[in-house]
Formats: sequence, C-alpha cells, structure tokens
Amino acid sequence: MNESMTEVIFKVHAEVRIGEEIRVSGNVPALGSDDPARSVPLITSAAEFPWWHTKEGVFLPGDPYVQYRYCIFSGGKFDRWEDESGVKRSIESVDSKGFTNETEDELGCMHLKTRSPQISPSKHFVSAEGLSFKAKHFADWNHRAHADKQIDKGDAVIMVSYFLPVVLTKKANGSWSATWDKENILSLQMDASLSWVGSVRYQNAPIPEKDEEAVTNALAEINCHPVFISQSMHFQFYDMFCKQNLWPIMHHIADVYGPLNLKDIGAKAQQSLWYVYSMVHRQFRAKVLEMYHSNDLIWIHGFHLLLLPSFLRRRIPSAKIGYFFHTPFPSSEIWRTMSRRGDLLRGILGADQIGFHLYEYARHFLTNCQRLLGCSYERSTSGKIIINVDGREVALTCIHVGVDYPRVDEILMSRGFEDQMRMWRERFAGKIVVAGMDRLERLKGIPLKLVAIEQFMEENPQWLGKIVFTLIGISAGERGQDYRQTQHDVKIVVRELNEKYSVGGDPLIFFEERLDKDIRLAQRLAFFAVADILMITATRDGLNRYPMEFTLARQKNRTTTALHAEGIRPEQGMLIISEFVSSARVMRGSLVVNPWRVQEVKSALLRALEMGPHERADRMRRNLEFSARM
Repeated sequence: MNESMTEVIFKVHAEVRIGEEIRVSGNVPALGSDDPARSVPLITSAAEFPWWHTKEGVFLPGDPYVQYRYCIFSGGKFDRWEDESGVKRSIESVDSKGFTNETEDELGCMHLKTRSPQISPSKHFVSAEGLSFKAKHFADWNHRAHADKQIDKGDAVIMVSYFLPVVLTKKANGSWSATWDKENILSLQMDASLSWVGSVRYQNAPIPEKDEEAVTNALAEINCHPVFISQSMHFQFYDMFCKQNLWPIMHHIADVYGPLNLKDIGAKAQQSLWYVYSMVHRQFRAKVLEMYHSNDLIWIHGFHLLLLPSFLRRRIPSAKIGYFFHTPFPSSEIWRTMSRRGDLLRGILGADQIGFHLYEYARHFLTNCQRLLGCSYERSTSGKIIINVDGREVALTCIHVGVDYPRVDEILMSRGFEDQMRMWRERFAGKIVVAGMDRLERLKGIPLKLVAIEQFMEENPQWLGKIVFTLIGISAGERGQDYRQTQHDVKIVVRELNEKYSVGGDPLIFFEERLDKDIRLAQRLAFFAVADILMITATRDGLNRYPMEFTLARQKNRTTTALHAEGIRPEQGMLIISEFVSSARVMRGSLVVNPWRVQEVKSALLRALEMGPHERADRMRRNLEFSARM
C-alpha cells in the first residue's frame, strides 16, 4: 500500500428507520467529493445494528485535511444530511502501516471528536443475543447475498406464481380432483418440503364460490393453496395490466400511444388498474402469511407479482425471498415509460435474490435500479451482481431454464408418441419439413418468417415441390387486438403464398391454429420429431423451450425415416433461432439470425438445407449438451 494513503473503515452509530440507509460523503474523490450521489454506502447486520460500517476500507490521503459527514438515503434516493448546519468531521492523520483504521461516530453528534483506532483486518462481531426488537427486525434487511446455500431436504420452500401449476377436474358427482400440470416447470419436484400458492381457474372461469371449499381440499392433497380471484379482478389484473401493459414492456415494446393502450391511458383508468393490481397482491400476501413459518424460503416466479416481495418484506422482515423472471427485462428507456416504474422496481427489490435467464436481462434491471432509484452495485467474489438498497444487499443471478428431461424421455418412449409421429410423417411424406410453432402475437415474428419464405422460394425455385413449411399457430386470446390482427394477417399471407407456390394440389405452407390444450408436450414432440428444420423468428422472447424439445425429439427419430437412407431428408435436425430469443445463447449448435434481416433468414434456411452431414452432427451434439442435461 502506498505510504501516503490511509485505509479507513467508517463506523457510525445510527438509529434509523427500516428502509433507510447510511452513506458517507467527503471532500476527496474516494468519498464522492461532497456529492451525495457518489457517496459510499454503509451496511449493517443483526449482530451489529445500530452500528453501520463500510463494507471495505476506503483509501484516503494520509493528511489532516480529509473532511466528511454522513447522509441518509431513503428508497435509494438522498433524503437528508445528518446535520443540516453543514458542519463536517475531520480525520486525524495516522500511521497506516500494517493496520486498517476505523472511525467511531454518532449520527448527528458533530461535536464529538472522531477517533481512528488501529484494528487488525479481521473484525469482531458481537453475538445476536439480547438484541432489541428493532435490531432483530432490521437484521433481515441485511446482506445475505453472498450465501450460496443449496436447497436440501431439510428446507421448506413456498413456491408462488399467479397460476398454480395444476389441472382441475370436476367429476360427474360434483366432486373435484387436482393433478400436476407436468408441462409447467413450476410443478417440478425438488429435494425439499414444497408447497405452492397461486390462483386457480376452471375452463377459463373463476371457481364458483360454492365450490371453493371443495377445490381447496382437493388442492391440499398435493400441497397447493389457492388464491381465489374474481372474474372482474382477474380481467383487470391479468388481461389488462399484465398482458396488455406489462407484457409488451417486458418485451421491449413501448406502445404508449398505440391502440392497445388507448383504453387505459387516462389517469382514472390507470388508477383503477393499479388499485386492482395492488389488491391482488394483498390477497397473495395474506395467503403466504397464512402458510409461512420461520426460515421458510419464499420463491416467487413470473412477471405478474412484482410488488409481492416488498409486500411480504413489510410484514415479515426476516423472510428469505427469491424472485425469478421467465421473461426478458427491458432497458431503462423502455421501462421508464411506465407511470409506476419506481413502485414496481421497489417491489421487486424486496427480494434477497433475483434471477434472470440471461446476463443481458440482469444488466437492464441493474441499469433501471441505478437510473431510477439511485442504487449502487458491486460484484461479489462468486460472480454475482450485488445491488445495495436500503442498507442491505440484493443479489442478481443468471441461469437459463431447460426442459424436464425425464418427462420428455417418458413421452418419447410411449406408444402414443409413435402413433402421432406416424400421422405427421404420412401427411408430409416425401417432403423436407421446415417447422414453426408460435403464439399468434406480433412479438413472435410470424409475418417476418413468411416474408423470408416467400423470398427464399423466389430465389430458390429448385426446392419447389420438395419442401413444405408447417406452421402451428397457438391461439393467444389474452393478447386481445394483437392476437386478432396477427391471426388475420397470417391467414392472408399464407393463402397468397399457397396460391402462388402450390404444386399438384400440395400447399407450400401448412398452417393450423390450435389452442394451448390441443398442443401439449406429447403433441409437440411428435410434430417436432418429423421436422427437419425448426425456425423461430421471434422479435423478442424470454423462455422458449421449443428448441430443446425439437432437439430431443429429432435425436429420438433421426434414424427411423426411410428418407434418410434415400438421401432426401437430412439425418440430423437443424435449428434456426432469432438472436432475440434467450435460448439462442444456450443452443450453441443453432444458426442464429436477425429476423428483421430477411436476407439473413433465407440464407440460413438455404445453408441448413445444404449443410453436410458432419457439420450437422456436430451442431446436433452441441445442442444436446444443454437440452439433455438434468
């Protein structure tokens, strides 16, 4: 260490309110040059409160002219100085060789002389026994971000999502039964004591009040606990606020003055939606509190319940709360277009750990917290991004979700899979199959795919009659006008292309619209198994497991088709994925394209058709590395 520098740990006794944090500001660059926005945050813990300290030593000039004072931040923003008179403290010049120096201050008591005792690098923390009630509750806003504890059999986890991952059945005698929706990733079992909280519906309608008790009892058998939401609240919460407002924003669409938002752009309508959005969160909070026991882990999933972490934190400060996004997270330029942007960010930051599929999404979230809330951040030794907020640390982690491989393998070995696969194969006999499966909404880029197909056929007429494009459109009624317009546009373009390029009555494009319930995992795997190429051209997408399902289905079926031996159909399946889909980062053998560049998409299609067997096999191997992992 340079002999002209002094390493100082700032320590102050501060009885502040929960949600407030302490920072230190001074007249040197290391302390922010008297700018509160650049001040150094202090942290506390259960054992230390009401003492706060800098996490690491701050290196200061070894002279007597360093002056500093403490400031209080609330909600990530500067609130006030410890003393409004402008008086500052000073640090005595000390010999720093071999020691770290520590101040001992009292917040607001500027007349006290600052001491700088020398201490060893290892600090002593007092026992938590005998702490005050406030200290114990404050503790759980402390920094737990570095604890990388794995969930084991001794842990209890409360899984929270807007929809329970279940399928309800009403029998002829009026009784109810509940089974797991095995396609929903939240239904996966872990080596822990699990319970689930979420809303539940039957045939797209709320549960009748007279049946609520029977449904609750049926769900209790699989450790699920329902939150009953009325039809009116569900519509305003889910269809309006979540799907019409949050969903486009999460996928980088700021449609502020578009037709989707004209109906709720007014102040009164916005206030009504926000009231319902908050009320649903209160219902979820009540149910979680009803189930919660000390040391339980609360794990919230999805983009719907953004306020729930902070709602729970206010009632149970000691809770361990995790949040995981299964969607992208937008840049600050998009997120800031929402009127409740700050409230939603603060709600999310009530969690201790926040998970994303990609680092890109975590970086966007971090930038929003910095620009809109003034939060500082750092990187831990384990690679996590740590956000400093309200005197505690919130960890950001990135991990991409895969498929339930045992479940997929079970279906691939079933007789039903073989029968459905044979049906698809007979329908497209003698043709190379280029498949697509997308929800009918503009984000999925189906019109861009059709434009690329048209230009490909214009430039490569030698493939006419040898290739068929099979497109499955999944109904997306919750997207309202977006769904209806996309459905209308796709049908028109498909009809025009078939009129232009059909050969012998065989259409160039086979298009079929299905409901979610009619294209479940078993049906998808059979469809993918006979496809030679899968094209995904979404303009923005979060969790999309179709590439993994396609890879596993093709691996199962790659040697079962006579066309392979004839040299007509390639043995290995190929993936063409939009660079805006998160799975493009983990499926390393795919051809990644920009869907907006039609030339790039049609070039990738031609390359996939003409690719040699060795490159195909290598790309399949790389895709299987992620798809087949447990």
